Formats: sequence, structure tokens, C-alpha cells
Amino acid sequence: MAVYVDDFKASGPVEALKKAWTLVRSKIRTGAPTPIGRYLGCHHNVVELKDRRVIEYDTHDFLEQCVSHYKKVCGEDVDKLPEEDDNEPGKLADAACSVLMKVLYGARLARFDLLKAVAGLASKVTNWSVSCDKRLFRLMCYINDSKGLKMRGYAELVAAILALRTQGLPALEVFDKVFGHKVKLFFEEDNNTAISTIKAGYSNTMRHLGRTHRVSLRWMREVFQDGQCEIRRCDTLLQAADIFTKGFTCREKWVAALNMIGIS
Repeated sequence: MAVYVDDFKASGPVEALKKAWTLVRSKIRTGAPTPIGRYLGCHHNVVELKDRRVIEYDTHDFLEQCVSHYKKVCGEDVDKLPEEDDNEPGKLADAACSVLMKVLYGARLARFDLLKAVAGLASKVTNWSVSCDKRLFRLMCYINDSKGLKMRGYAELVAAILALRTQGLPALEVFDKVFGHKVKLFFEEDNNTAISTIKAGYSNTMRHLGRTHRVSLRWMREVFQDGQCEIRRCDTLLQAADIFTKGFTCREKWVAALNMIGIS
């Protein structure tokens, strides 16, 4: 169950949900539960496919609000890029934060393809330039043209240990109990050096990791030696996480990256 101020959302077995709502409504006065729909600016649609049922996250209306807000703060014609010198202070220096933070909510909600661009621009708000105006314009053009896209739910070593410690291993505890047997975790990595370092549990050139990043290579080695977790080589072109860390100049690769994180 998720609770945000006066909005409640719950999922689970039908009979268990009935009991849960009865318990909640015995203590809190709420409206009658309804099928999932709009929640915190995102439309949740149940889509029946040939072989499975999925939840579709639709942020079209919210992203349309983001574009409208951008046009409002610009207060002028926004159909073309600014032409001033990139070294000049940007015209949106005072309003950029409000635009970016509004977009960030939608990005974190269901449009993960926007995260890197928003984060990059957010790092420039204290020294905003005309170049930033241009980049924000390009971002808002992309959002305006792609607001109909929907998500369907389906530095290497530092990221690896963070993923294992905060998501992978805790998830295994849940899955083992839900399915009643040991579930195997496959860890996909496209960096050969990272794979060999993790398997060795030591790197002479990365001895600083323990102090600077609190990363224990020996601990990661033990995790993968346990048998329930397996690290595998993943082709770079099939690495779904690249969209969060790299810039794309090729349209075909960008579309492929979108498909890998379920946005289409």
C-alpha cells in the first residue's frame, strides 16, 4: 500500500485487498475503493496482452502541463532556439528550477529517459547561460513530441555494490518467501574489467575503493560465490542502464534504449 497525503493505492490478492480496505476505512474516513486509474498525475492502465497482463503508466497529461509551464515562464515565442552568445546569462535563469523540478517528478514517476537530461541541466542552475536555455528548449521539444510515450512495467563497481546491497539481496529475501524456494539473481555487467575484479575480489589499482566509496570487493566476490547470485557478461548494446548514464546522438540507438526500459 502507498499513501501520499490523502491518496491511497494498494495492490494484492482480491480477498486480502478487501480486508485491507476494511481495516483502513475503520480508522480513516475515505471514499469507496475504485479500480486503479489516475494517481498523483499518472494514469495507470491495465493492458491485456496475448500472454500476460501488464500495468501501463501514462504521464501524457502531466507532461503536457510541463510544456505549458515552460511556455508560460518563457513569456515569448518559443518556437526557435535563442540566438545570443552562449556566454551570455540565460533568460530563464530565474525560472529554470521550477520547470526542471516539475519535469523531474514526471521523469522519476514513469519517464526514466528524461532523468539524465534533467539532472545535467539541474547542475547548471547556479550559472545558467544561453547555452542552457538552448538545451532546455531542446528537452522541452522532445517532451512535447514524446509525451504520449508510456512505460510498461516489465562508475561500474560502485553501482554494482549499491544495486546488490539496496535492491538485489533484499529482493531475494522477498522472492524466496513468495515463491517458497530459492530464486536465483542474475547480475548483468558489460564491463570486462569490473567482472574480473569482482570475481577476483581484489584490485591492486582500486585499493582506494574501500575508503573512498565504502566498496568491499571481497564482499561482492563472496556474494557471487554463494551460488544464489550469478554475474554474467552483457553486450553493451543490450545494457538497459546506459540511458541513465550516457548521451545518445544516434536516433536508432536512442529508440532501442527506450525499448529496453519499457518506454514506447
